Amino acid sequence: SGPFTSPQYIRMPNRSNWDLTLFKNFKLGEGNRKIQFRFGAFNIFNQAVPGTGGQDIDLRLDTRCNVRVNGVPNGIGGTVDNICDPTKGFSFTSQTLE
Repeated sequence: SGPFTSPQYIRMPNRSNWDLTLFKNFKLGEGNRKIQFRFGAFNIFNQAVPGTGGQDIDLRLDTRCNVRVNGVPNGIGGTVDNICDPTKGFSFTSQTLE
């Protein structure tokens, strides 16, 4: 007995990397000469697979404001105070840098 798990639950890594190569050989004339046309693509089904924390891909967005600024132009000749500045609010943690 244990916690309920849906029947389609499959435990696996949160990444899939699919490479694809297609080719076609054509004979040239009556001899053994051939020509090959080839198409190759790396990671052709590129998509994010969201997961929960503790896995290698985590798509949660932290929206806390780290820096607030005053005197931001409001577009009609005045200013607005206490506005979040997203360009100065980014910070890298040790987990991000790994």
